Amino acid sequence: MPMLDRTDTITLDDGDYLYIETAANIVRLRRLSDSQVIDLTTAELARRLDGPTPSLPKPLHRYEDVAETQRTLSQKWVAHLEELTSGVHPVTGEQRPEYDQNTRTLNERVNAKVLEMAREGMKASRSTVMRKLADYRKDGVVGVIDGRALRNRNTLGNLHPDVLESLTASVAAQTNRSTGTVSRILLATKAELLKRVGAERASEILPHDSTLYVHANTLTQGLFTTGSAKTRRSTANQPKRKMATQIETLPGAQLQIDSTKMDLLVRTNSKKGYTRPVLTIMIDVATRSLVAFTIRLDAAKGIDHATLLAQALTPHENRPDKTQFRQWVQDTNPQSTLATPDERIEFERHRPYLHPRRIMTDNGKDFLSEVFLSAAQQFGVSITHSSPHTPTDKAIVERMFGTINTMFCQHLPGYVGRSPEHRGEKVEQENLLDVYALFELFDDWVLRDWQNRPHSSLRDHANPHVKMSPNEKFYAASEITSNMHIPLTRHDYIGLLPTVYAVIGSTGMRIRGLDYDATELQPLRRTRSTLKKRKGRWAVKVDPYNRQSVWVAGPDEQFIECTMRDADRFLSPTGFLSEAHPAELTERDEVATTMAELEGTDMHRRVTPATEANLTTTVSPVRFTRIPDLNPEESDDYVD
Repeated sequence: MPMLDRTDTITLDDGDYLYIETAANIVRLRRLSDSQVIDLTTAELARRLDGPTPSLPKPLHRYEDVAETQRTLSQKWVAHLEELTSGVHPVTGEQRPEYDQNTRTLNERVNAKVLEMAREGMKASRSTVMRKLADYRKDGVVGVIDGRALRNRNTLGNLHPDVLESLTASVAAQTNRSTGTVSRILLATKAELLKRVGAERASEILPHDSTLYVHANTLTQGLFTTGSAKTRRSTANQPKRKMATQIETLPGAQLQIDSTKMDLLVRTNSKKGYTRPVLTIMIDVATRSLVAFTIRLDAAKGIDHATLLAQALTPHENRPDKTQFRQWVQDTNPQSTLATPDERIEFERHRPYLHPRRIMTDNGKDFLSEVFLSAAQQFGVSITHSSPHTPTDKAIVERMFGTINTMFCQHLPGYVGRSPEHRGEKVEQENLLDVYALFELFDDWVLRDWQNRPHSSLRDHANPHVKMSPNEKFYAASEITSNMHIPLTRHDYIGLLPTVYAVIGSTGMRIRGLDYDATELQPLRRTRSTLKKRKGRWAVKVDPYNRQSVWVAGPDEQFIECTMRDADRFLSPTGFLSEAHPAELTERDEVATTMAELEGTDMHRRVTPATEANLTTTVSPVRFTRIPDLNPEESDDYVD
């Protein structure tokens, strides 16, 4: 510990003092300028000391920062220096006469040690041994280490200021350019230096290229100047100030929403046969609960985000049942395994319900749409738009997309990786899922896995080493909240669904290529609604993820549920195409499917050559109906 010489003048921040006496931890001093006596605690004395203070020993942790060879050499030095000061060898415990403190002076002992070290191959002069001994007494083992091994490697201070400014400007100019190498930065630095000081002065102050390489690597550390261009621009957008962290403690206080293309292919009825769907998620900041999501085959629109609000505000028990539709999804996608109805009931029982108070979005047109903003205003939800080019404003939802890729997408057929260099061969020929199966699988994953998985950002405040799952965090937070928001009813949920307009005929109506009917439609058949702008067609609510039913907005403002005509037949595995590419249905498949239906046998996969050999009866090809893709706007009646 540093010591203070009480016989010398003590300089404080207001003048010079002389020491008088000490009582416990109180020090009495006399000021030389006016002889005033003051009493200070030792803590205050340490704060008020001015000028050079007694130096502290070098921190011991620096001993671990040096190379192993330096640590080994320092241990040898410590053994020799210990014997010099104590007369006893620290390893063998031997007391040799040439180091006896009672009969030999320090100079004699040091001379003997220089000779001994020379015999061992450690050449050191007398002055070196004396210096090492003084450093050892002051700093311990760290003081014995060669000072060059502890030197700070940041050498930017050795650069001429003009060269440093030119190098800094050249590095900054790389931010929005395509990624290059350090050699391009050095050429730009030399050109910039010529503009600043001229050719004659530049030749005097410009270091060698090898030195510039070292400085350039130091200056670009952490900036990705020669790495990913996307990461480099994102890093450059970070504010040049201390980062602030906003902590949300109540569920629903802030939700973040964003959309992205999934790194996954799904099969479609298009000519191409597959596409990458668009995922939109809404995540709660306080609990990391994924409260709502949509999956579309094209860009999301404002009406889709209104559906997100409907999902977030309505518990599953208050939504229309789609058990039969999920069964069809399972039958037509045998490569996937959906949760059973009993498992779904158990999952849904633990799904958090929270009321969004504020939603953070980006500045996309879909989030600025009148439909989404009106729906949010209706339910008292504030919409906050992030700053342009500032993904850190909604960092949690941005990070969630990466988690979904690693924990969900990469385990499914059709995964393409995060970039072309990570894509496999002939991914489009894998047994792809359709968009309905992807939606249901993702919903199962959220309820079963994500909501029950401990999260590193959800900690028990009393025991920070304990990680909590989103469900556990929600239950813990719900115990301290005072207000309870009543969720939407089934009627309210249906009212937030997308709307199409259709004519109700004697056999019902056709929506998205499928026929729907209900007994309650009898008074409305062959009648016109009061919607003049829609030419008397009736408003029909459709759920993009449940083709089992649609709902007609009746004249009494009640919704009439209409199910598919002959739903049992159409929702059976033989009623829809179940191939990876439905557009490629061949006559052989049509024959096999027809035979399976006539014989009452379910058929889920493409017929094999062995099965084809057993077909002895030729049946005329029959074209079966299939459910259209998840694109309600393809209909002329779709309204955003």
